[in-house]
Amino acid sequence: MAVNGDIKVLEGALTAFFAHKNTKEKLSHILDKKANDWEKWLQIEFEFFLEHYLDFSAKRELRAITDKRHQSG
Repeated sequence: MAVNGDIKVLEGALTAFFAHKNTKEKLSHILDKKANDWEKWLQIEFEFFLEHYLDFSAKRELRAITDKRHQSG
């Protein structure tokens, strides 16, 4: 049940992000220049949006903690 709630929160945040002023224009500019930096841009801009407009706490590039299942053979 929590996963569905998380998906809805993420969906709402992304919808608001892409509806926010200049977001689509900035992304189009990056894509028009054929730059491969759009993923980096998205991470930084979305993190900023989450923290400054939706009052969420966000962290990028965190190392995942494994549960060691990959070592079970």
